[in-house]
Amino acid sequence: MKENLKLSIIPFITLSLCCFFALILQNSYQIDPDYVFLLNGLNVYHGHFQDIIHVDHPGTPLQLLIGLLLSIIAFFRNAPDVASDVLLHPNTYIKTIIVLIAFSQTMVLFFIGKAYYKHRKNLLQTLILQSAILISTTVIFFYMKIFTETLIPLGVLLLILILIKKIDYKINDLTYSILAGIIIGLFIATKITFAPLFFLAIIMLDKYRNIAVFLSITAISFVIGVLPVIERISYFQKFALNVATRDGVYGSGKIEIFNPASFFRNMAELLSTEWAFTIIFIFAIITLIINIFKHKKKFFKDKERKLLLAITTSLLVQLIMVSKNGGMRYMAPSLLLLSFAMVLIIQHFPLRKQYSVAFILVISMFVLQSHTNAIKYNFKVTKHQKSMQAFIQNNIQKEDAVLIVTDESWIGSPFQEHSIMFGKIYCAREGFKYNKMLNELYPKRYFWAHNKEQYASWDANQMPELLLEKHGDNFFIYLQYANTDLHDRVIQDFLNSNKNDSNKIFIKKIFNDPFLKEKIYQIKSQNRTKILPQQDFFCDFEENATDDYSKLITNIDSIFIRDGEYKTDYTAFGGKHSLSISAERKYGLPIALENIKLHNFIKVELKCKRNSPNSEFLMIAKNAHPEDGFFAFISSASTIENDEWETLTFTYRIVNQPKEGLLDIYFWNNSKKDIFVDDFRIKIY
Repeated sequence: MKENLKLSIIPFITLSLCCFFALILQNSYQIDPDYVFLLNGLNVYHGHFQDIIHVDHPGTPLQLLIGLLLSIIAFFRNAPDVASDVLLHPNTYIKTIIVLIAFSQTMVLFFIGKAYYKHRKNLLQTLILQSAILISTTVIFFYMKIFTETLIPLGVLLLILILIKKIDYKINDLTYSILAGIIIGLFIATKITFAPLFFLAIIMLDKYRNIAVFLSITAISFVIGVLPVIERISYFQKFALNVATRDGVYGSGKIEIFNPASFFRNMAELLSTEWAFTIIFIFAIITLIINIFKHKKKFFKDKERKLLLAITTSLLVQLIMVSKNGGMRYMAPSLLLLSFAMVLIIQHFPLRKQYSVAFILVISMFVLQSHTNAIKYNFKVTKHQKSMQAFIQNNIQKEDAVLIVTDESWIGSPFQEHSIMFGKIYCAREGFKYNKMLNELYPKRYFWAHNKEQYASWDANQMPELLLEKHGDNFFIYLQYANTDLHDRVIQDFLNSNKNDSNKIFIKKIFNDPFLKEKIYQIKSQNRTKILPQQDFFCDFEENATDDYSKLITNIDSIFIRDGEYKTDYTAFGGKHSLSISAERKYGLPIALENIKLHNFIKVELKCKRNSPNSEFLMIAKNAHPEDGFFAFISSASTIENDEWETLTFTYRIVNQPKEGLLDIYFWNNSKKDIFVDDFRIKIY
């Protein structure tokens, strides 16, 4: 009983700190990739594996775990609808998931302590070993958010547990090879940065036949881990290849496998970020060299010396791997091995007892200083964030219209609506299945969509003039201003949103935080006049041109749709005819627009009938000059039952001036079923 109590101390401290970071110090502005995993976990809960497109890491085991935990948490919350509860209280789910993952990891820490204390009967070394999470500032701060690195410690700790069992002869070589293969395969499927621990696992194997078993189990375990998204595994392969062969972050930049200047600069930064890592790594190498010269051929007969070699090899491989692109968090698997390496150094470095204590104290000093500095800074960030959130709660109501603009798409804001919007982008068709629910939960919320350079609602691009026409009595803009170009662009878009002299627009700054570089503006518009389209085209597909049957007549004499031969009387919404865009020909409904100018807003409305609710229908806007490429792909997937007519709306604000003012619009049937279109209208503002 006393032994269990002592071995519970470090796990309890670890869990308490994890809860502190998750529940109190959590940076509520962190959305990347927290909300990506949350929304894809929601897809898993619904069984919509085809909607998971975030497979770069690949990250699939974490998404599967989140899907499972969402159902459990929703059950205990007595949520009548899981999706709406998750979308209405996303931070509650994120915090709970982090705490549950942390609890599972601290339980493994307890069993690590029990196993190692039985092996060595040394309480101090056991407590040091249990400090695997506490020893790294980078690792302990993982519990402020949910991403693959939040789950990675579980894999490392499980591997440490079976390694202890192996060196204590509690499991044989074959059992170890099977268990290690399962862990390595599943956690490489969680994140490719787990791969260096492959060397740790394989070095500890004794028999060649068990190496073959380990390799087979690892491969099978990896495939099982990514099985739900196996059809999109090529995205992961492409991502991994680009990371290995390009010089930018996340596989971006130019092709360059090795840049010595960048490599050694990144390595120096990694080694200077956490001095505990650097000191332990250096002492591990020195300890190995001393023991190799001292024991020579007998070196490998001692399992603990062999284990130190395996751990040091993993640390070195991880350091080399991460130095290509940099980023301390990618060192996570190796950082979690530092406490084990420290224990092995104490055992095998020829130090007197007092020097061992000094070594422990130096490491503790660096860890404590690093933790303290990071906590102080994050307290300051949290204080400013809470101040902004309190202002919003007191001054902006749910029924008020708000536009949320961040410096970059992945930068968070005090609005959880924006966080959900970011996560939704990383679901198939930008999470269209949640649009109706989000419009009900968060009406009058608008965003700057960085990927499209558009103002957008949950389901459509928007025009500043029309937003003010609709909400000009009281309209708020939350705006970050580190990106000064975007800040100035947004302000000018709304100041110049109506050229009518009688219309007056007043913009007032009502909140400013220089530390976070964020402002809130309130806009009021007086004497507004209704915004009317400059051009309005309509076609009901009933009449062909008399001189050319391939042309369909619109309400404008000079405008035709060049698709007359595909008119059909098979079905129609109004009148006798509609237009067929078959699965075989894919493209249809072409129309050429003239005199298109920068910031024109194009709104297309049509009636559509599809034979499959998953049939994807896209509007494509393209400059008439082929070399200029596409301007926009605007997607719409059906949300109603088969064989029913639905109204689709496509919107796009021109952000690049088309050459000679010419713009081609056509539609793409990206499905295996025929699609029918009727009552086609284009408005240009």
